[in-house]
Amino acid sequence: MEFNYENRVGVWKRLVAKVVDAIFILIMAYFLIADLLLGLFKSTSIAGGLKEAMGFAIAINVSMLLYNLIEGLTGASPGKMFKKIKVAKEDGSKAGISDFMKRWVIINLPGIATLLYLALGIDIISTAGSIFSLVLFVGYFFIFGKKRQALHGKYSKTVIINK
Repeated sequence: MEFNYENRVGVWKRLVAKVVDAIFILIMAYFLIADLLLGLFKSTSIAGGLKEAMGFAIAINVSMLLYNLIEGLTGASPGKMFKKIKVAKEDGSKAGISDFMKRWVIINLPGIATLLYLALGIDIISTAGSIFSLVLFVGYFFIFGKKRQALHGKYSKTVIINK
C-alpha cells in the first residue's frame, strides 16, 4: 500500500519557516545572549572588535543549541510553529529524540567536520566537510519530489508534515 504524501509539506512553507527561524536565532543571539557574553569579556585584554565578534559567535552557537532543543522537545522549531508544521516520522507518527538527534547530526555534518578540522588540523576532514555540504545542498532539492523529503529526512527517516 502506498503512503499518502498529501500531508507532507513542500518548499514554500519550509522556506518561510526557515526565514522565521533565522530571524529568531539572530534576535535571540543579539538581544538576549550577546550582551550577557560581552559582559564576560570586559575584563579580558582582547581587542574591541575581536571581543564583539567572539561574543556574537558564541551567542549564535548558544542560540542554535536552544533552537535545536526547542525543535527536539516540541517537534517544531519556532518557524515551523508559526507555519503550523512539524517534524514527524515517515509514517506520520511522532518523531522521538533519537530521530531528532539523527536529523541534527546529518544536517550539521559540515559544521562538525569543520570543528574537527580546526581541532585536529587534518586536511581530509576539511575536504569531507565540503563534500558533506555539497551533498546536503543537492539533497535539499529532493523536497521538490513526490515524497517531499530532503536527503537528511530520508536518512533520519523524518518528514515535515502539516499539524
